[in-house]
Amino acid sequence: MHAVTAAPPPPAPAVLRGAHVVARLTGKLTPWSPAERAEGDETIRAVLRDAPPSAVRHAPSLALGVLTMPVPARAPHVRTYHRAAHRPQRAVVSGRVVLRYLVTEDEVRRAKASTRVALTDEQRTFGDLLELPSVPAGWRLLEAPPGANCVLKILSWLQHAVRRYPKTTFVAYGDDDTFWALGRVEATVSMLRRLGAESLPIYAGAMQYHAWWDFEKQEPHDWMWTFPAASKAFSHQHGQFLKSMRALGANRSNAYVEAREHVERLSHPYAMAHGLGVLLSRSLCLEVLNHEDIHSFFQLYLRSSSSLSRSQLGNSKCRLGTDSTFGFWVSFLPQVLAVDLINFHGAWPWPLPNRCHGQDARYELRGVHAFHLFGNEATDAHWWLYLLNMTDDEDPPLQPRTRLNCLEGYSNKTRSLVESWVANGVALPRKSSGWMKYALKGQGHGMGRYLNWVFCDISCPNPCSIHGWAELGRQ
Repeated sequence: MHAVTAAPPPPAPAVLRGAHVVARLTGKLTPWSPAERAEGDETIRAVLRDAPPSAVRHAPSLALGVLTMPVPARAPHVRTYHRAAHRPQRAVVSGRVVLRYLVTEDEVRRAKASTRVALTDEQRTFGDLLELPSVPAGWRLLEAPPGANCVLKILSWLQHAVRRYPKTTFVAYGDDDTFWALGRVEATVSMLRRLGAESLPIYAGAMQYHAWWDFEKQEPHDWMWTFPAASKAFSHQHGQFLKSMRALGANRSNAYVEAREHVERLSHPYAMAHGLGVLLSRSLCLEVLNHEDIHSFFQLYLRSSSSLSRSQLGNSKCRLGTDSTFGFWVSFLPQVLAVDLINFHGAWPWPLPNRCHGQDARYELRGVHAFHLFGNEATDAHWWLYLLNMTDDEDPPLQPRTRLNCLEGYSNKTRSLVESWVANGVALPRKSSGWMKYALKGQGHGMGRYLNWVFCDISCPNPCSIHGWAELGRQ
């Protein structure tokens, strides 16, 4: 197993258009009948059966890893739905995007014998399952620490991708209940290449911001929708932060002092891209895989997790959340371009109303990169079919229709970088960076590390109203 203003086109005739799906998007959830569910499953099987084989390219534009389990957590058919919604997309058929479903050696070893047989059959049929080491090769960990399995799977995928595809500029990951509009993703990748992605660490996804990492509980503390708000929260909670440091050691031994110095250096507000769909440049992957502070993080984690009770550890496999932990690791890097992408959630829209389209955001699929089908929605074939056919998928890849809105760190280096992007037509003219000056004022609370960061977002296309979608559903 090793191995934009135009309206979107109507759905293809082979796919269920149904007003039911439009009704779901408008919040009027109508349960599917058993007959409708059976019809959706049959359509999924037909789409998957008729999908042409993927071409093999030495240097795909994107390597996409899908985080899954030997038996998907939500339902056994989710991986089938996911394949049917992605293998027909031209980016995959052409080989420009390589798609892999990720499991680890430990997950396979602990699975039932019948599950292992099913995985072997699945790999023989599709050839897209990838069994990864449970711990990245060369890491100073004999085994995955309790609760770290999920985030270590991401690191193993990044390590595999940069070695297996040495000329590929971008690597991505997401959950097996996330739909990717790969035509839109390719357009954004094309735009980001124009920024100098070969050498610039790029971290892109649906962003939120945490105030700090709690080293006592080993989890993020508070989250906000803006970076300045996270900075302000951290400064107000500094006493609680100091208390969490004291909890790392029972006395003032040398070991405690060393741990305190590590915690002090590694604590600060930070950005986190949600696992709805995370896009990383090759440069960022290499820096994360080789950064000494991530090894320091694991030493602190091992020290504190050994004192946590079973109830405190919670999910022993994924105690360290993949999104929040990986975002924290990215914050260790001295320079990053953090890009807020237009992603959506099945229950409520990304971006939120105060960030882009307003209340009609959830109906605007034209600019979406990834759509997270949360919970029962991921087990419903109709959602996957609808998204597949309501998403632009032109060939050759879409040309970028938008430019970046950027706010740079308070340094001459980042200022000149953004000015060059504006001159090349990749970014919009710079706005006031007053909020960044506020966040970096005095460089206190660990904010000095962001002097050479740039925070950008993809400009939004014109919103599409609920009425437009209702008309489309009646066609």
